[in-house]
Amino acid sequence: MYPYPPPYPYRPPSPPPPPKPKNPGTGLGIASMVLGIISLPFSWLILPAFLALIGLVLGAVGMARSKGAGMGNGMAAAGIVCGAVALLVGVGLAVACFVLAESFFEGFFGGYGDGYPDYWRELGALLCFA
Repeated sequence: MYPYPPPYPYRPPSPPPPPKPKNPGTGLGIASMVLGIISLPFSWLILPAFLALIGLVLGAVGMARSKGAGMGNGMAAAGIVCGAVALLVGVGLAVACFVLAESFFEGFFGGYGDGYPDYWRELGALLCFA
């Protein structure tokens, strides 16, 4: 077709580079980080405390899987930190709420031994989370 041969021989294309190894803990790290971030602003409620606890567990498992493969996982670490902070804030607020409810109803009703039933204590504790 062409009257002249090509000036140099064509070289076949080089093979594609080998794929990077996948980090086995990436999915768990993302889930941990999302649950930790979601539970942070709502840590004063009961349900996000469970989300923070689940996020802590997922982050620890994801971090262990990543370290087993010789890789790092910053998202799992962020999930562990956010979950721990949310859990500590939630537990601290729950303890403070129970203590304040106890002292409020103790002073308001003059003690529980004066004929007032003990369900006022539970009611005060529930009002803290409403």
